[in-house]
Amino acid sequence: MQNCTSVAQRYPTRKRTYVIDGVRKTGWFALDFTMAELQSVFLTQAIWSRSPRFDGYSILSVTELPSILDVKQPSVWLNVQHDIFYKEHGLNMRNYILSIQKNVSVDYISSPELGFLQNISGRVHRKTKLVFRFLDKDLLDYSIHQTYGSFLSNLTFVKSIASGIMVPKIYIWPVTKDNYLQPPTSIVAEAHSAGLEIYASDFANDRIIPYNYSYDPLAEYLNFISDGGFSVDGVLSEHPITASEAIGCFANLNSSKTDHGEPLIISHNGASGDYPDCTDLAYHSAINDGADVIDCPVQVTSDGTLMCMSSINLLDTTNVQRTPFSSRASVVSEIQATGVFTFNLTWDDINSSLQPKISSPLSQYYIIRNPRYTNQGKFLKLSDFLAMGMDKDLSGVMIIIEMKLWRSITTFNHLICQVS
Repeated sequence: MQNCTSVAQRYPTRKRTYVIDGVRKTGWFALDFTMAELQSVFLTQAIWSRSPRFDGYSILSVTELPSILDVKQPSVWLNVQHDIFYKEHGLNMRNYILSIQKNVSVDYISSPELGFLQNISGRVHRKTKLVFRFLDKDLLDYSIHQTYGSFLSNLTFVKSIASGIMVPKIYIWPVTKDNYLQPPTSIVAEAHSAGLEIYASDFANDRIIPYNYSYDPLAEYLNFISDGGFSVDGVLSEHPITASEAIGCFANLNSSKTDHGEPLIISHNGASGDYPDCTDLAYHSAINDGADVIDCPVQVTSDGTLMCMSSINLLDTTNVQRTPFSSRASVVSEIQATGVFTFNLTWDDINSSLQPKISSPLSQYYIIRNPRYTNQGKFLKLSDFLAMGMDKDLSGVMIIIEMKLWRSITTFNHLICQVS
């Protein structure tokens, strides 16, 4: 209980050690306390990086849960995590659940112990669904003495006991060690073929998700639910409002009966969440991803070449600080900035000697974008960008001029003629 309550502060001497699933664990455990004693203990965030603003709630019994919810008959899911452990200490989870059925409508009961589900099957209400919860594939389910990985080849046996399975999301979309998605497995189709519902777990907004999603949890949910032949039956999320938004607002967006008109999708420095800003890779990716309009923030070089670059300061967008050109750093009072600027170098200097750098707006929180492509792609002249826009099936292009320095008035006037 130390991970999610204030029990250690309230009862500092009640620390114990138990063997749970073959592993010695030391801490504070619910079976050592009465419900009356726990009234002076409050719940805390299980992940310490989260805001403590919502800490301080009381611990509830299962029978108290319906009374605090503003719905007539709430849907309740019970997860029985350690039936074997409790049974070893004289507590019977099966009898407890059977005893509360008259007062609490239990719609789902899940457990990582298939033996527990087998023991309770046929004794609960018909509407109650039993869900077998998979843990890491190499771990052992001590109630059956088989690894969770071994159950994958015997889902028909699981179906004889449970109506569904819950698996960590990596069972469905495996992830490489460097945090990229691998091709999906066939477990969703296999579960449905066996007559099992399948639920995916381990979703949270503030955990590192694969770079393929560009830190967008909505995109991750949609990857599990929006493909007709690949949709899971549910997700277990620590941020249910995001899951609800993904399913309710985005999963069926294209099939909505409400006519909102055709939305216009405009790229921001190309697909800058996946590739370095304003490079050929970023623009091609934006077009392939369905952008209607691609954008070009225009900068000018010392020899008057107009180019697409998200910042006038090359320190923001290139590796210039690692090249001899770093000695050309200067202070420009007109823009109140220090750096190496596009107008300090020629187009050939930039194009031949510098590499693009992927932007990472949240780098102060050690969140970086797509390291696989951090220095990939080529810089583009404005003329190359316009040619790309004319060559593709786009609604148009957007040209952004953020500043107009006195030394480039003639060049920008030429730009207006070029665009016309």
